[in-house]
Amino acid sequence: MKAAKLIFLCLLISACAPNRDIEQSQSNVNSAVASTPSPTPGPPPKITVADLINRVVNVKPDAFLYPCDLNSQGDANRAKLRDIRAQWLAKEQDDRYLVAPDYGCVCPSICVLTVEDTQKPAPKNFALLVLEGNPPGKLTWLAKDLDLSNTTLSWLNATPQITFKNPDNTTHKICSVDSDQKLGHLPISCTDPQGRKLPSL
Repeated sequence: MKAAKLIFLCLLISACAPNRDIEQSQSNVNSAVASTPSPTPGPPPKITVADLINRVVNVKPDAFLYPCDLNSQGDANRAKLRDIRAQWLAKEQDDRYLVAPDYGCVCPSICVLTVEDTQKPAPKNFALLVLEGNPPGKLTWLAKDLDLSNTTLSWLNATPQITFKNPDNTTHKICSVDSDQKLGHLPISCTDPQGRKLPSL
């Protein structure tokens, strides 16, 4: 009787052994999956100015292009953008200038683009490009040879703003682009966070 019980117990232990092996194997798989590092997201992609315009004029009418729609609502505005793109390509080296649509462009009234000049040394290799008019009229260089490596683009009401940050991410200068087309040009006024006037760009 004792021998029969012993054999039965051995059979039970043997029967459970594969389950333990499966459990241990599954545990190893789970720990391997958990230890696999997730890929670090890279910086948002940059494209040329002509590619940006092309992206806007060829997108579906209901597409969401915020914050960089280039004031392209309607077929007539898109036709104007195609003309502006052709003018840009005729006078500029397009592959030299890059813009990030996700954060390098705002269009509350006029459109301001932060453009990286890839043929100039950092950090003063940035420029501001403006698409004047709503509907769009022409592309104009607002300022060149700027250090915009620690800035953000935003707007207050219909006025585009460039905010310059310190290394600790505090603000030290805010510049506004006057979009009043009656002046015939686009002045830039700059202040410190307390509103005291500072030199322009």
